[in-house]
Amino acid sequence: MVQVPFYGAIAAGTPIEMMDVDETMPIPGHIYNAYPDSFLLRVSGESMNRCIPDGCIALIDPDAEWVSGKIYAVRVGETDATVKIVNFHKSSVELVPNSYDPRFKKKKYSAAENGNDSVHILGRVVWFFAPFNFGK
Repeated sequence: MVQVPFYGAIAAGTPIEMMDVDETMPIPGHIYNAYPDSFLLRVSGESMNRCIPDGCIALIDPDAEWVSGKIYAVRVGETDATVKIVNFHKSSVELVPNSYDPRFKKKKYSAAENGNDSVHILGRVVWFFAPFNFGK
């Protein structure tokens, strides 16, 4: 097992401010070897519950190639962050939920927007796990 930085929570719903916890958590060495610059975030919310349940811990690879249709941790604006499927278009980025709850809708952001509505890719979700106390 290898200790990896754990930076707190990220939303799977309406983007929320990403909270720094600045701790570490262990992951298997073979996974760390595949993603040596990765970090962990706790997924909080239901917008991705078809593939990542609320409360799971996601491993984020900031060095991953950008590929449409994959799950990414993204920052919207200066501080708000969320986990969504990201589709890259020529002049926009689309954030798509994957939820059993139909209230979650996809959102499109123009690539030309800056400031409050700009989207910054933090990294791709490459692995996740349920913590030991999951569901309690």
